[in-house]
Amino acid sequence: MNLVIDSNIAQLTKNLKRLQRVKIPSASRNALNQLAKETTIELKKKLPLYIKNPTPFTSKGIRYQETDKNKLKAKVGFLSKEWNGFKGGRMNHGGRLPGDYMNLQWKGGTRLPDRTAIAVPTKNQKLNKFGNMKRGLINQYLGDTKKYFQGIPKGIRDKEANGIWKRMGKDGRKNIVMLIAYEPKTEYKKIYPFGQQVSKSVRDNFRRIFESQLTKVLAKEGLL
Repeated sequence: MNLVIDSNIAQLTKNLKRLQRVKIPSASRNALNQLAKETTIELKKKLPLYIKNPTPFTSKGIRYQETDKNKLKAKVGFLSKEWNGFKGGRMNHGGRLPGDYMNLQWKGGTRLPDRTAIAVPTKNQKLNKFGNMKRGLINQYLGDTKKYFQGIPKGIRDKEANGIWKRMGKDGRKNIVMLIAYEPKTEYKKIYPFGQQVSKSVRDNFRRIFESQLTKVLAKEGLL
């Protein structure tokens, strides 16, 4: 999950002299890299405005990829399995990376299971402060067969009853409650304006950054 930041500098450089124009690629590269860095910082800062209690793992996944003299295109976004290892190091995780799930918060859509079903906590399941189940919880439940079981309880003919259940009362004889539902898919609405934030950062900051970087490059070469 990432977007490309490139430059449109025709208006900003139309009054430069011939020798000064030679330094445009260098100034553009520096400006794009600085803009990508500043945009990344701003995305991290504003993430809680759209995502309630985002995990440090999600915030850490916001990165940027620097440009070079030839392409003059930087990237910002959330690391995913397809886009990993930029500015800040790779993220190793047994499950999904931030870009793999934040893409649905940005664009909305349907999430399908990696295997047979998606484990979705019910109202009976306690969550951590980030609104998630703690890691390893399902294995913990499945390892305690006296208190918990998975599947569809006997006597129920509803496929939506498939999940992890807890036996209540002494010796688990009183009642059962569903803690985790096994869903065939989950639906997401658009709640995170990722593209709008990146576009706004480019509009608000590129001119200032480019002019500053161009001045530095020209001054260094004695071309002012």
